[in-house]
Amino acid sequence: MHGGRSTGPRTPEGKERCRLANLKHGYYTREAIEQRRYFRAYVRMLRMLGDEIKRDVKRFKRQQRVAPVNPAAERLLASVAAKMRLGPNPVD
Repeated sequence: MHGGRSTGPRTPEGKERCRLANLKHGYYTREAIEQRRYFRAYVRMLRMLGDEIKRDVKRFKRQQRVAPVNPAAERLLASVAAKMRLGPNPVD
């Protein structure tokens, strides 16, 4: 009829416009997947650090019962213990 059927976009700009034309939310794009993967790894690292701090606090408390600790260490221990009482991490 009017020159034949379309063969699709040929320029890189046209191909990009065609690719983005059907994008609805972007949840499954490479960038979004990589962002979520990075965020999960970051949260895992923070949880591991929190667990390590909890172990250190328990160890310091046990040592404190056995031998007196210097005042600077006691202040540090008290501040860490106060931060740990804030509760578990709300991000799962």
